[in-house]
Amino acid sequence: MKTFVNLTSQITNVFFVMIKYLMLGLTLVIITTGCQTKTKQGFDFINLKDSLVFKTDVYDINAQFPKFNHAYTDSLIRSTILGMIKTFKEEAGEERLSENWKNEQVIQCEQVYTTQGFLSIVFRDYHYTGGAHGNTFLTSLVLHPNRQIRYKLQDFFATSALQAVQRPVRDQLRQQLESDVFIDEGTATLADFKVFVITDQTVDFHFPPYQVAAYAFGAPVVNVSQETLSGFHLPE
Repeated sequence: MKTFVNLTSQITNVFFVMIKYLMLGLTLVIITTGCQTKTKQGFDFINLKDSLVFKTDVYDINAQFPKFNHAYTDSLIRSTILGMIKTFKEEAGEERLSENWKNEQVIQCEQVYTTQGFLSIVFRDYHYTGGAHGNTFLTSLVLHPNRQIRYKLQDFFATSALQAVQRPVRDQLRQQLESDVFIDEGTATLADFKVFVITDQTVDFHFPPYQVAAYAFGAPVVNVSQETLSGFHLPE
């Protein structure tokens, strides 16, 4: 009887170990719904999903964003989302649009990319506060979680980032778009390139509607090879 109990116990332990590793394997392949996620060597945090939802008589707010179980990264993401929500509330004011319509904000993760320890995230922030259609804003975070540093575009260039990126981005936008009316104005300063992603081979620039083209053209994305960008380097 004792031998049978011990054997049963051993089988039970093996079973739970198998379940544990099976669940770990499932967890490792979970990615954030709605995000285009690409992972390269050098990033080992799990990509999960978190949300913030607020509903009042004046507005509906629904924010969906990634969670990595990494204190610095998750804190930075959450504070960024809360900042976006604060901006929306100030824009919406304290009155609903009408009896049938409320102000609305929807925040979604547009893209996640990791390479050589750097993490890039793009958020799409949709506001409807009245009118024919809503407005879409874009925000990006580029950071190195292990170093606990958030980077700006200039941090990746030994010389002027604006001089390095302005011409190749404009050239690609002119190839993509049927009209170049807004391109020069929408790429005039370094702040115009603030929404960017670092990949293993390119720097990707995201532009919200109206910045470089009419609303009908959506949110253009330009991928510029790092090899062609003068002075580009990964910060050490």
